[in-house]
Amino acid sequence: MNVKLVLFAFLFGGLILLNDKTNVNALPALQARQDPGSTLGAFKIVGKSGVNAMHAVLVSPRKVVFVDKLENNALKRPDGLSALSSEYDLDTNTAKPLGIYTNTFCSSGSWLGNGTLVEAGGDKGDANYRSGIQTLRLYDPSVGDWVELEGIVPSNRWYPAMVTLPNGNVMILGGSTAATGVNRAEIDNPTYTIFPPPNGGPLTDTAFPFLSSLLPYNLYPMVHVIPNYEGKTQLFIFANQNGIAYDLDTGTTITTYPKIPGGIRSYPLTGTSIIIPLDPTDYYKPTVMICGGNKVYELTSPAEASCGRLELTTPNAAWEMDEFGGQGRVMPDATFLVDGSILFVNGAATGFAGYRKGGGANALWVNENPVFTPFLYDPFAKTYKTLAASTIPRMYHSVSTLIPDGSVLIAGSNPQGSVSLNVKYSTE
Repeated sequence: MNVKLVLFAFLFGGLILLNDKTNVNALPALQARQDPGSTLGAFKIVGKSGVNAMHAVLVSPRKVVFVDKLENNALKRPDGLSALSSEYDLDTNTAKPLGIYTNTFCSSGSWLGNGTLVEAGGDKGDANYRSGIQTLRLYDPSVGDWVELEGIVPSNRWYPAMVTLPNGNVMILGGSTAATGVNRAEIDNPTYTIFPPPNGGPLTDTAFPFLSSLLPYNLYPMVHVIPNYEGKTQLFIFANQNGIAYDLDTGTTITTYPKIPGGIRSYPLTGTSIIIPLDPTDYYKPTVMICGGNKVYELTSPAEASCGRLELTTPNAAWEMDEFGGQGRVMPDATFLVDGSILFVNGAATGFAGYRKGGGANALWVNENPVFTPFLYDPFAKTYKTLAASTIPRMYHSVSTLIPDGSVLIAGSNPQGSVSLNVKYSTE
């Protein structure tokens, strides 16, 4: 499993926020991390993640935690079993196993306000690993390992979403109660849970029927906090092609947004979403951007080549669409860079999220034609720039995240049920 860093010519050592008034020539102490004379953006293999990178989280200035699922990863725990999670050291480029003992497949994660990383949900276990489908996992960076609270989640969560709320608590939203490729009514979980519970006591589920209206494409819903001046807890919640603004304090829908044009945007026709940097000259008006996906659940279907921007607090707002740089992607990753621009990387040009079907020469790859070329998006000019291409496919279960020196760490890809090497699309 290889970890890659993407290094860009305009990125500098340290977290330096550049804007259009910054005179780079007046900062002689800053050294560009790009090799002189090379194409904008360069890939460099720096180490091995130890486990496939289903999730990646920067937990301290020099540490990244990877979370995978139950499979035969090369990195072993002290008991000799394959690790499901690792801690990667950015200084030594080495990984050590972490103590997860429940299956994290199809879980999700977010941060508590006190700096504790939270993971929730998962899949059934086996003889060596316990079920994780109602498990909550806490990673404390000061301790450097996981604590698992098994059975604490009040209902099964497969492919839920999570978001940090303004008060520092976490919402666990949606998913299904059993493993599935496409959701269906009998296993749908149209509820949310708040952790820690606001009034103490056990965790409880709150009904959220909006998700059921979006079947079958409502897994891993997209959720963002909507900034506002009134101190209200308002959330943008989106799945399939539809989104709402939801007031968590009152439990009411305050805005129903128009349907996004183009294809489906959520699992398994997976797109990505990101809140555009808030601009003081525009009164910090929140704008969401949703990109990629696919129109139909078919192996050979071309990925969606569009992005939509929507102003979340503008009355009667309409989607502003573009062509996603001219390249369709399903399962793209979006990462903010230090100057406010957005890197789009990874993904496939055809198919949907999931594992190959069958093996050998007759294997059917449900996501194929990897997109090797990253795009750099300027959210203010609304333009795309093509960067230097990678040579490693990064499709299902791949990640990207910004690290403190301004580079982007890219890892993962595992479009098969367990670690497989020397196949068309190997586990990375």
